Amino acid sequence: MNVCTFTGNISRKAEMKNAGTTTVLKFTVAVNRKTKDDKADFVGFTAFGKTAEFIDRWCKVGTKVCVRSHYQQGSYVGKDGKNVYTHDFIVDELEKMLEGR
Repeated sequence: MNVCTFTGNISRKAEMKNAGTTTVLKFTVAVNRKTKDDKADFVGFTAFGKTAEFIDRWCKVGTKVCVRSHYQQGSYVGKDGKNVYTHDFIVDELEKMLEGR
């Protein structure tokens, strides 16, 4: 089963593009490590269609989210003619989390 769940804060402005008949959104979430040194990993995600539109409209930098995704490997031929391999987390669901103040 290929399910990856991350909880963290959106860390930079999302980049929305139209790819033919669908919308593509790339964004990054800062996910805290489970150690005492307060370090975070910055995980990149790709969302499509209605999910991408929801994230673009309702989530801004700093928004706390829970992202359910799947890992996907891909490849393409770069400008130099060499194969480039990609490692992507594709969003299946995103939940905007409420934070207590």
